[in-house]
Amino acid sequence: MTKLSTLLAASAAAGALALAGCGNSDDAQQTDDTQQQSTAQAENSKSADENADESQNEKGGSLEAAHAAIDLAEKEIGGKAIEIDFDDEKTWELTVLKGSEKHEVEINAEGTEIVKKEKDDDQAEREDVDALKKAKTSLKDALKKAIDEQAGTIDEADLDTDGEPTWSVEIYPEGKTDSVDVYVSAINGSIVDEPADD
Repeated sequence: MTKLSTLLAASAAAGALALAGCGNSDDAQQTDDTQQQSTAQAENSKSADENADESQNEKGGSLEAAHAAIDLAEKEIGGKAIEIDFDDEKTWELTVLKGSEKHEVEINAEGTEIVKKEKDDDQAEREDVDALKKAKTSLKDALKKAIDEQAGTIDEADLDTDGEPTWSVEIYPEGKTDSVDVYVSAINGSIVDEPADD
């Protein structure tokens, strides 16, 4: 082989090795980019799922906790609860009537401890007092009836005095972020339609 032929062969071999090296480098870089993209997508998906679960878990409280809060508030005031609300601070806010007196009681999310209580300066409205006297179904019983009808967590409930006294219960169905209303007769405890406004 001539010296020129030897040089040409060596040069061609070096060029082939260089091209092979570039190809391997590009393939490795592409693989790394794909792996990083897949990891980022998985993390974003996990984060979105966690945020959704957290948002759903923040909606309303359990029936057991609501019952405990009602028992505690009624025992503390010596009256009957006419309204309960699971607020943004993750506490139960209850309105309890004792005769014509109106009391506001705030209780922790578990229903085990009074956070704050105060007597309203204004007396309870006459229609609320009269409706509560007529009620044969308590707030506790109405919540149980409503949850039996629509499983979920309790956001709020109060006594509607338009027409026949009716408990209006707002519930977040399991796995949902939109609430539904369930209406329970305060007279006989049956599920009824939404009361018509007077």
